[in-house]
Amino acid sequence: MKVSVCKINGKDGYLCSYKRDGKYCRKYFYSKKDADAFKRNLENAITPSAKIVNSFSTAQMDDIVAAIRLLPKGRTLLEAVKKAWQYDSNANIQGLIESFMEIKRAKGLSLGHLKHTQARLSDFQKSFKSFADATPSAILEYVKTKGKQKTIIHYKSTLSDFFDYCFRKDAILNNPFDKLSSDDFRVETQKVEIGFLSVLQARDFLLLLEEKYPQYCKFYALSLFAGVRIDECERFKNEFIDYEDKSITFPKEIVKGGKMAWIVRDYEPNLWKWLEKYRNFDFKRPSNTLRTKIGKMLNLPHNFARHTFATYHLSLYKDAERTRFITRHTNAQTLQNHYFGALVDKEIAKSYFEIMPKA
Repeated sequence: MKVSVCKINGKDGYLCSYKRDGKYCRKYFYSKKDADAFKRNLENAITPSAKIVNSFSTAQMDDIVAAIRLLPKGRTLLEAVKKAWQYDSNANIQGLIESFMEIKRAKGLSLGHLKHTQARLSDFQKSFKSFADATPSAILEYVKTKGKQKTIIHYKSTLSDFFDYCFRKDAILNNPFDKLSSDDFRVETQKVEIGFLSVLQARDFLLLLEEKYPQYCKFYALSLFAGVRIDECERFKNEFIDYEDKSITFPKEIVKGGKMAWIVRDYEPNLWKWLEKYRNFDFKRPSNTLRTKIGKMLNLPHNFARHTFATYHLSLYKDAERTRFITRHTNAQTLQNHYFGALVDKEIAKSYFEIMPKA
């Protein structure tokens, strides 16, 4: 660990170079006093046990000489190996899962998201007795046994977040995902074609819901006639809708990416007819079993609702920027490239937005 003079944005500064967990780190300061204080605090914070673990981590990087130098006086590399093994083995996986889930719940994520996250972590806990067993190759093999690419991506995302949390909590020595890339988790799969509903299919679908499953009408009206993402519909609340102003507010807590909130007003009149009729209902999504049953009955394409809205809205107005704002896409050109190849006649698009609920 050393402090040296450097340049920061053209001004004199000081660089503190040090190793942490076997990795070379740098921190910059404008004053030598701050740099020396950082160095002193860092040295005081490193306990003999931490030095042993750090030495083993350095040895893993094939720098044996540097590893020996890092060891406290009178300690051996064999002790470093044992200590590092104990470091990962003794971590309380169950306790870490519980605290990780508490943070997720505090973010107000949907019950479905929380349920799936908990299930994936519980499955991981059954498969690995300790963090020491969770090597990069073992993690990769475990995740890739989960079947479909979409499932693999979900497992990878959940476990990557969890391991990052554990590493930041100083519960594990290394994060195995640091040595894995997204390409490592890719498997050969058949591409699923995402289609959109014909006007007749949309009418039949909504008629079926009104006659047999009215509790789901409000949910699908929001997606089919406002282009709201399905996962946003699952977290949607009635207070987000202003019936007087004819506007819908999307708090950043439910928006994809969570970077900004939106207020949208430029909706077609039929949306408000549907929302008014089912005003007293909550936004509820059918079960997987029921969705599969209805999908087979009406021959519905995969992931159709938002795609249907965007296709008909673009067909009606030929205005990518207008559709981009309503669907809250970040880029109008991307939207145009994705949907303009499937545009329909303007009169057909107009008839789609004339679909009304039963009187």
